[in-house]
Amino acid sequence: YTTLFRSAVVTPNRPGTLEPDFTGLLDLMDMVAAGGVDSICLMGSTGEFVNYSNADRMRALYLAVKRSKVPLVAGVGHTTLRGAVELAEDAVGAGASGLLLMPPYFFPYQQPEVEAYCLAFAREVGNALPILLYSIPQFTSPLGIGTAKRLLDTGLFAGIKDSSGNWDYFSELLAYREQRRFALFAGNDRIALRALQ
Repeated sequence: YTTLFRSAVVTPNRPGTLEPDFTGLLDLMDMVAAGGVDSICLMGSTGEFVNYSNADRMRALYLAVKRSKVPLVAGVGHTTLRGAVELAEDAVGAGASGLLLMPPYFFPYQQPEVEAYCLAFAREVGNALPILLYSIPQFTSPLGIGTAKRLLDTGLFAGIKDSSGNWDYFSELLAYREQRRFALFAGNDRIALRALQ
């Protein structure tokens, strides 16, 4: 397997405001790309997407796709399936290279509901772009290991970004790659070095 370095970028605000600083975002992307990453993820949890309107999220993505020298993965986290699909459709139109899908946040969901949500999203979006699952139980309903494996088994998802910080979870996914090929990203600094080793 190839080791890829994907950077999650923050979304800067204009000084003294809560408005996104699009120029600052593009400059930050240039700096990160120059550092040697293989791709950049916009509007994930590090990008604090919940603080921005869908319109601002899409404007950032359109500008970023035009400017970026590396592929861009768009976070499409939302509280509803319809909202996530609309963000995905905009990301496809903008020219993103992939989608990052977390379980819906705020309300707690059981594993059958999380699985149904992810499958419905994949059916709605089709094969327009590769979809990465996003395990980040600090902010969403957990994406259990059994659920993650079943979803990966469908072939509808290109891989998973694990930001849980739980080494047992990550190592189980790592072992599972011996049976099924998929992209696996460590999204938590606590286990990143160990994951690379």
